[in-house]
Amino acid sequence: MSDKPILFSGPMVRAIFDDRKTETRRVLNPQPFERVSGFQKVGTDTKTGLAIFESRDVFGKPSHAFKQGKHFVTPYAPVKYAVSDRLYVRENFAVEDGSSCGCSEAPCGCPQKGEVMYKATQDSSEIKWKPSIHMPKAFSRIWLEVVGVKVERLQDINWQDAIAEGVESARGFSPSGMVYRDYQCSSFLMENALHSPIDSFKSLWNSLNAKPKPRYGKDESGKKIITHFESYPWGKSDYGSTYRGKLHIIYSNPWIVAYSYEREK
Repeated sequence: MSDKPILFSGPMVRAIFDDRKTETRRVLNPQPFERVSGFQKVGTDTKTGLAIFESRDVFGKPSHAFKQGKHFVTPYAPVKYAVSDRLYVRENFAVEDGSSCGCSEAPCGCPQKGEVMYKATQDSSEIKWKPSIHMPKAFSRIWLEVVGVKVERLQDINWQDAIAEGVESARGFSPSGMVYRDYQCSSFLMENALHSPIDSFKSLWNSLNAKPKPRYGKDESGKKIITHFESYPWGKSDYGSTYRGKLHIIYSNPWIVAYSYEREK
């Protein structure tokens, strides 16, 4: 068991607090470079506790689908979190410096100097928020314990898993009596609501992962440069094979690691 960080966006932080979100899907990085039909759990690493998932080809045999260093390949998927790991959530935050309060009397209800604020629940355009990647462990207010790990294709998600991903829902006119948010819209609008939690999760996933993201390397002088872009859309990409003059690698319906967890209260 180890303490490890994990990043969540504001809407997903709120979903965790509402006890709607008990699963998260993360892109398997790197993606397998050979054609893989699936992954089979073959054991657990005795040192790290990480589950060992072995990639299989169409004949059910191990497929050496991942690079390991410059000269070796491996059939094993790079899983990041293990069952029983404790994850501390990193989110956008700020630390009050005492300059925002102009009240003449105390207590006034304004954040006090040194107080940690969180964008997910205290959003304000007047606060200069810091990226979640920079949040110290001591500032985390959410701790999760991993209870399950599996490797699958993104589109293998089922109805129950999509709901466990925390998509927003409301009662409405649909066969199930529920409608779900379209995350391509800025807010939950009933006129744009979706009838399936899978379609809702699809829109959520694409809002976070469909846009090309830069990947970095170094040039001959050692200067950090963008080498190419990558994206991981649910299906067909809205972008071409080049983006901003660089190669754009599109991993449609990517392989992902699905983690289920319980929140420590």
